[in-house]
Amino acid sequence: MRTSSLLLALASCLFLVAPGLQARGEEPPAPQGTLTKAPELLEFIEAVYPPEAEAQKLTGDVGLLVDLDETGAVTHVEVTEPAGHGFDEAAVEAIGRFRFSPAEIDGAPAAVRIAYRYHFVLRPEREAPPVEATLNFRGTVRQRGTREPVPNASIGFDLLPHTATSGSDGAFEIAGVPAGEHKVLVTAPGFERFETEEEFVEGKATAVTYYLRKKVYSPYETVVRDRKERKEVARVELKQEEIRLIPGTQGDAFKVVQNLPGVARAPYGFGLLVVRGGRPGDTRTYVDGVHIPLLFHFGGLTSVFNSNLLEGLSFQPGNFGAHLGRATAGAVEATSRTPSKSGVHGYVDVSLLDTSALVEAPVGGDWSAAAAGRVSYVDLILSAVLSDSISFVTAPRYWDYQLKLERIPEGKREGLRFMAFGSNDSLKVLLDNPAMVDPEGRNSLGVSMGFHRLTGSYSSRLSERVHNRAFASVGVDFMTNNFGDDIGGKMRLYSVQFGDALTLEVDRSLELEFGLDGYAGAFDADVTAPSIPPPDAIPDPFLSQRLVRTQLDGLYLEPALFLQATWKPWRGARIIPGVRADYEHTLRYVTVDPRLSLFQEVGPTTVLKGALGLYQQPPDYRMGQWTPEFGNPELGAEQSLHSMVGVEQQLTDALSLDLQLYDKQSWHLVRQSDRTIARDGEPVQEHYANVGEGHSYGVELLLRHALTDRFFGWISYSLSRSELRNPRSKTDDGWILNNFDQPHHLIMVASYKWPNNWTTGVRLQYASGNLETPATGYFYDADADSYWGFSGEPNSIRAPDFFSLDLRVDRQWVFRAWTLSAYLDIQNVTNNTNPERLIYNYDFTKHAYLRGLPIFPTLGVKAEF
Repeated sequence: MRTSSLLLALASCLFLVAPGLQARGEEPPAPQGTLTKAPELLEFIEAVYPPEAEAQKLTGDVGLLVDLDETGAVTHVEVTEPAGHGFDEAAVEAIGRFRFSPAEIDGAPAAVRIAYRYHFVLRPEREAPPVEATLNFRGTVRQRGTREPVPNASIGFDLLPHTATSGSDGAFEIAGVPAGEHKVLVTAPGFERFETEEEFVEGKATAVTYYLRKKVYSPYETVVRDRKERKEVARVELKQEEIRLIPGTQGDAFKVVQNLPGVARAPYGFGLLVVRGGRPGDTRTYVDGVHIPLLFHFGGLTSVFNSNLLEGLSFQPGNFGAHLGRATAGAVEATSRTPSKSGVHGYVDVSLLDTSALVEAPVGGDWSAAAAGRVSYVDLILSAVLSDSISFVTAPRYWDYQLKLERIPEGKREGLRFMAFGSNDSLKVLLDNPAMVDPEGRNSLGVSMGFHRLTGSYSSRLSERVHNRAFASVGVDFMTNNFGDDIGGKMRLYSVQFGDALTLEVDRSLELEFGLDGYAGAFDADVTAPSIPPPDAIPDPFLSQRLVRTQLDGLYLEPALFLQATWKPWRGARIIPGVRADYEHTLRYVTVDPRLSLFQEVGPTTVLKGALGLYQQPPDYRMGQWTPEFGNPELGAEQSLHSMVGVEQQLTDALSLDLQLYDKQSWHLVRQSDRTIARDGEPVQEHYANVGEGHSYGVELLLRHALTDRFFGWISYSLSRSELRNPRSKTDDGWILNNFDQPHHLIMVASYKWPNNWTTGVRLQYASGNLETPATGYFYDADADSYWGFSGEPNSIRAPDFFSLDLRVDRQWVFRAWTLSAYLDIQNVTNNTNPERLIYNYDFTKHAYLRGLPIFPTLGVKAEF
């Protein structure tokens, strides 16, 4: 493990130079955190109209960036869009005397930067309305299309001095407006200027609702703020707008993860997360802390959780914190968003593959709720493109649902949340020529799988320095499959997941987190299948006639405890040690995994980082690896050591670079075994044993343009190597390439919002070809009348490289109370039928590549209200 030692040594060097950095007096970046309350304008100061501009009857708009401190006071004003003629200086002077309510980050007052536009409009000198004037003009300013309130909008008249500013609910009031017809002017930062005529009648009040059109709909960022302080060295965070417009993903959050460093391209574009050479099951996915057992519907067309109900997600390809376990590759953590509290909102999205819908609304007090669902008709597409040799009895269909109820008091982040969600997939096919697949002529194949979850969580701030979050989840997973009438099985798993994390801020330099993370439940299974053939054995043509049945039921318990600290010993440094202890009741083992992450800020734009940690996961029960009939009940945990060093560089306000080197050593990997062992005094085949080793290492780069009003994008590149060692390997040292080894993987993503609500996006993907094991010869089995191939060196040849170009075009139409969008998402615009897998003819004398899908368009419309 020399590579791991080298990376740890490099990480340690970050902290040897830290005292020297502080001696030079370099300032750290601004405090970090998550914005929980935006600032509101409390006192507006009218700017002095430049005399020369007033004499020439000139008007103008000045765009500015305004820095606010923890009290809401203005500390700095910068002109970003000058208007000249003295307007810039007048706007800076007036805004310097504005008064705002404090912004809050993580629930505490903090400094932020906001964008503001000051409008200079000529108004004739007239006497102000009397103090006792009658209130005769009131209304609300809302965003056109979404009906969301627009705060801080300026409401005035063309030829009257009466003005008002809308509050946080968009409401405004003006007194003493004289009778007659007057032109009303409404302006707000980020919105187009609104003008209308209103008739005022003596003795009557005028009530209105004005709908302002945004200059850019769904702008990528409105408030400039720092991100929440990270504790993971390899964490990538995605926002909702990044998720919905990336080509080739159909707006699916979890498919977007496949475009990040550390993730290999999955064969056929399936919905698999292959992270740093690991198997897909080595990476775990969570929503609000609850583990999702099945992430994608059939073929990976879409994930099982509606992305429109997510606030965002983060991806960690390795070295994640002590609060997560039972995985030796990566982790994906998604957070659901708070349902709307401003009114009834939702959408309906109809595409060629499926239809989804969502509705959300306040339900009284501080409560709000949301319901979402999706149902597919992908069977119509597959029936048109698949061969006539397959007939659907039950077409491949999927559906999923999400229900959320939440109580979050105004201005708080803590509260009570309930959520239910689930998924179902099913299909059954008939084979016209079953002998091509099974010597026994089984001509039907079916599978049905899914899960349901009911979750609840409660977060609270016990004191100024103590925060607690507890959650629990109950659910059921199920799967049935069959091949013919005699091979198949049923599995049902009843689960309880529970957790609690208590965070204690000891002082400004030390924070402690104590936690419990556990699973418990019951399972039952009934499986009938052929026994697993010994590895490297000549195929038995009659194996499918000798079936083995196993029936299992029992209880399981997997509790874990973790402790993690965040220590800031000097300016710009963060040292995050942690330890996690897991117990596996069924297999009767205990693991203790220490972990360490290091950060050192070098000036305001550079962060050096390093990490080292142990990780473990139980063997895969879904493959029968625990059962006596098909596996080995004496298996232990698979383990790995993660190490990395890296640097994060902020190149400009919007452009950042993240570069990291990683190394992952794995041992006790479960591999097939041909040994015969004694179990309960009887000789039995071992089937599986913890005899494998693995080694993955590489370099990952992410050049990312942050979310702005019109553009975002990134370039992701992974250069890696992944190897496995098995005592049965034919090489001299026993090492071979991992099945998912992919030396090169390049992704380029960009999306731009054009005028008139057009958006275009492009994604370019290049990857090394899939590995193949060639057939070096064959023999003819007269009894079975079949040809069988001899396998050569595993993974010794590679398919040609993969290349694809995806395109997405969106057009949005904005109406007063709703919006309509049409989109075209085209995968593989260049129509490359990339090679995916090597296949042979019946007698192994010829071979060719099975190729992937050609150009694949998805057309849809989405109505939002």
